[in-house]
Amino acid sequence: WPEQLLLEPKRFYLGDLTASFVNRNTAGTFFGVALLLNLALLFADLRIVGLARLTRRGKWSDHSAALLLHLFAVLDCAAALFLTRSRGAIGATLVATLVATAMMAARRLTSDRERDERFARWRRHAVALGALALVLGLFVLFAGRSEHRAQGLASEDGRWCVFGSTVAAIADHWPLGAGFGAFPDVFPAYRNADCAGVFGIWDHAHDFFLEGLLGFGLPFVGATALVYAALGAALIRGA
Repeated sequence: WPEQLLLEPKRFYLGDLTASFVNRNTAGTFFGVALLLNLALLFADLRIVGLARLTRRGKWSDHSAALLLHLFAVLDCAAALFLTRSRGAIGATLVATLVATAMMAARRLTSDRERDERFARWRRHAVALGALALVLGLFVLFAGRSEHRAQGLASEDGRWCVFGSTVAAIADHWPLGAGFGAFPDVFPAYRNADCAGVFGIWDHAHDFFLEGLLGFGLPFVGATALVYAALGAALIRGA
């Protein structure tokens, strides 16, 4: 339902896939994370099944079916991600997928026994490079709508102009900031009419870090560092 958002008519991001989300970037983040999770499950199933057993008639198992299911899920999530046209989500997922593929393909891919371990090691490197090339090729091939949008909006996106004006405001309210929620009151004095125009109201900076620095100053840097340290510790522990 491209014109429907759950039980209401869709008003924003018409023509882009947002699923049950309002914002295409949120939807793209969800699809990107789902793609990575299914990719990890796909590699895990492949190590259990083994290619020789998978291609042998009468040797199918629950893991064989799970492998094909996760392969379909990876392709499904990738298609959904590209249809969001979210530049940030597609770019971040591309980097994350390349890193994840390189790490997972560098290990033994299947449970098949290798007669020559030295040959097997070289083959793993070749498979890893091939997998990286495949991932990069898929993104280049199917991310064309997002790339076209990026090129079309690069010169018209007023956010870059607002970023510069926000940096100037931060410099004048260093080091304790202007206060949270003060952006709509502070920004008009720094607004550059030559590139941001004189119409419309900018009530936020469209950038979490810049608005945080303007509102809270140096303490925001410390708070952000603590949050990222906690998130990093959780991710490392999970990995």
